[in-house]
Amino acid sequence: MIKSALRFLAKLIANQNWLYKLYMPIVYLNNHVQVIKKEQTAIDLSNKNDAKLIAIVGDPVVKNGFFKGMKYPSFDSVCSTIFPKIIGSYEAELKDVIQQIIQNNYDVIIDVGCAEGYYAVGLAMQTNATVLAYDTDANARKLCLEMATLNSVQDKIQIKETFTIDDIKKLDSTKKTVIICDCEGFEKYLFTAESVPLLKNTDVLIETHDFIDLTISSTIADLFKSTHNIQTIASLDDNLKAKLYQYKEAEQQDIYTKKELFAEVRPCTMEWIWATTKN
Repeated sequence: MIKSALRFLAKLIANQNWLYKLYMPIVYLNNHVQVIKKEQTAIDLSNKNDAKLIAIVGDPVVKNGFFKGMKYPSFDSVCSTIFPKIIGSYEAELKDVIQQIIQNNYDVIIDVGCAEGYYAVGLAMQTNATVLAYDTDANARKLCLEMATLNSVQDKIQIKETFTIDDIKKLDSTKKTVIICDCEGFEKYLFTAESVPLLKNTDVLIETHDFIDLTISSTIADLFKSTHNIQTIASLDDNLKAKLYQYKEAEQQDIYTKKELFAEVRPCTMEWIWATTKN
């Protein structure tokens, strides 16, 4: 009965232009609500569900993947869920790209939107590069420093606040550099007709947030296409992760618990642009 009522309501909205116009802003609002919800990911040990998931994954040490063995000071994370990071399934869609970044012998790795340091600290542990970790969130910078120190790579990481076009202008062209960017839509203002030509010798991995502006990914890809080879990678739906991901930490769990362990709570299918210089 509920399903029939929802279908009736959906048809009513779709067939009435005035209702549809009222409804679309709610859709956009929901996308932003999902992002805010994703940001509020502090683990509550008194919560039975959080306690159950912690019992499954054990200590806050990454269990699988390129960053296996990386220690977290706690189960705190910024702008993402923590359990995929501890298991090592986080953004597994980027496995081939991260392997390239580790193997490419970069002099400098710039992480824009570093959060608590999953990539910044992990790549500092796996490479000889100097890592510049940027985040506008003070708590993220604090946690990133704590994790860098815990993993003994604090001397390889410089933690900064905001990465801007001015920072792009100051890049040392003699150093082999890669930029990893996840900045919740700010990529539209960072990678522009002014800044992209300055990156002709720099590899760039950008998570694009088209749910904020549907033109972001196409605009950025178009700006890079004359100087870079472009690869687009799509995120996997959380339901599919629960069905497809195989990690020993979750192999004895039911499908619903697997979803909780692997879920990254994205508001829609996301895309990454991996732009490698033609030079």
